[in-house]
Amino acid sequence: MNVPKNVLWFEVLLYLSLTLDALSVAFQDRTPSAEVGEQMIMAATLTAGGLILLLVYFVRLAARRRKNWPRHLAGADHRRQRYGTR
Repeated sequence: MNVPKNVLWFEVLLYLSLTLDALSVAFQDRTPSAEVGEQMIMAATLTAGGLILLLVYFVRLAARRRKNWPRHLAGADHRRQRYGTR
């Protein structure tokens, strides 16, 4: 399947961004303290991981399956926001 160049850039750049997000989650400080317990740290880590996986799915739908609604959720449809066109 041939993908237009701008769609390929969209996909590559968003995957790079999500990779950086995953690395930041992997290397964040997970030391329990009086305010934050182990369960809260685990919940935050799992939530961040789940959101990253959901966004990977959205990128795939927008770039490969040509669905419009994931682009709108990701805020990647700048033309509509800037010019008010549909």
